[in-house]
Amino acid sequence: MDALNTPQSYVALTAGLSVYLLIRKWLSRRGSDMPRVREAPNGHWFWGHELQAFESPDSRFFLENSENLGSAYKIKGAWHDLNEQNWWKSAILRPIVARIAGRSVVWAEGKEHTRQRQALLPFFTAEQVRSMEEDIKGCSDRMVAKLRDQIVSLPASSEPPVIDVLPWTSRATLDVIGVVGFGYDFQCGDSPAARIISQTWSAQSMLMTQFPAFVGMKLLQAFPILNKAPFEALKAQERMRDMIKDLARNVYWEQKGSRSGEEKEGRDLLSRLMRMKDTHGMDLEELLEQMCAFFIAGRETTGTALAFSLLELGRHPEVQSRLRQELLDFGREPTYADFQAVKLPYLDAVCKEVLRVYPAIVQVERVALCDDVLPLRFPITTVEGERLNSIRVKKDQIVSINAFAINRNKSIWGPDADVYRPERWLNPETLPPSSKLPSGIYGLSSFGLGTRLCLGYRLALLEWKIILCDFIKNFEFTETTEKIETRWSTVLQPYVVGKTGAGPQVPLHVKAL
Repeated sequence: MDALNTPQSYVALTAGLSVYLLIRKWLSRRGSDMPRVREAPNGHWFWGHELQAFESPDSRFFLENSENLGSAYKIKGAWHDLNEQNWWKSAILRPIVARIAGRSVVWAEGKEHTRQRQALLPFFTAEQVRSMEEDIKGCSDRMVAKLRDQIVSLPASSEPPVIDVLPWTSRATLDVIGVVGFGYDFQCGDSPAARIISQTWSAQSMLMTQFPAFVGMKLLQAFPILNKAPFEALKAQERMRDMIKDLARNVYWEQKGSRSGEEKEGRDLLSRLMRMKDTHGMDLEELLEQMCAFFIAGRETTGTALAFSLLELGRHPEVQSRLRQELLDFGREPTYADFQAVKLPYLDAVCKEVLRVYPAIVQVERVALCDDVLPLRFPITTVEGERLNSIRVKKDQIVSINAFAINRNKSIWGPDADVYRPERWLNPETLPPSSKLPSGIYGLSSFGLGTRLCLGYRLALLEWKIILCDFIKNFEFTETTEKIETRWSTVLQPYVVGKTGAGPQVPLHVKAL
């Protein structure tokens, strides 16, 4: 045994391990085109390219590499071996999704995802969403009145007051989710539950953009067993989920009625799920986790889309004036049917352009189940100068898809791809051909693709357009001198440059009309 403790034995062991790792790496790349794919430059010896991507505002890392290297390229991972992953979502992503949104349709994969999705589809049809229109309008009217009161209460000034509109759009969508999802009144964001939810979400968003969060993510990725450790940061991710589940559970038992067990009739999503859960093989715990996912996915994505809409309208007063005039000329409150028939084409263009420029879910990551071939819509050039129309990948290879880079790709959208210009949507003949676009809603990947297409996209578009119409008819928004950049935490978030410590915000001059 003593012979194993000599310096020579350590050298031999190290050499043997190195040879083993090199052989394993070589074997894993056999039959793969990945060694031939060009790599992003300037990778760090320890962090790879992941820290650059994490710290890059407005997804500039992905935009610049897409322009320089083409539609597909390699990036280096941090210190761990990125190929040691599970199928579907990565070993780090699934536990995070479970902690934030529960073991819901957002978390599920394979047959379980198919079962859950089929159970939920009937609750998000056009007919069901149309029935929510009155409740959404009521929430919007109350928020407009509250914002107007806020402006009137401020001291008189020579210019309109500066108001951070992000909390207002988030409160508006929170109210909508409360009513149409739970039959619950969050009181324009003033109820105790609403305040706790907003504070918890804000803290979580700020945490996710900081360097310690990046290091923590890499540690979890390298050592997945740490997901089960009692760390405070992991517990914090569970708090909002548990809060929403408790709220849904309380409403559930209230709606079940008293001891008679008779269920009350309600048109909110929770009431409908309650009446149909047994038909779809859904127990109470799963029902509550679906409600949690509905809340998390539906509230902040639409709230930030509204805030980005107001930001761009404030930056482009001519666009805001044209939109306001279209709404006034329409002469009545638009309905779901009007939106579907595109009777307000400029409003439609304004929203589509926000979806293109500011996708809520910036990056999607998947792991190959088996050896596969990825067809490329746009060929790439290898390190040897050869053109590839497809890439052979090995089992467990990670593929990351960045919606920000896709939606702002200049080879697809032209030299002004970075520019917010709603007019590009008004003439179908000037849009990129469908052969160049993803197969998602409006030819964008912002709502997801295929079997991962957002179940609630109709509801999101309806509440977005109703609230935006009311805000533009009642207020005028003007940009301030603050510069806004985006960072991705749970969703794409706006930050004031130099004030990221203050959290996500969109300060604008707001004038009541």
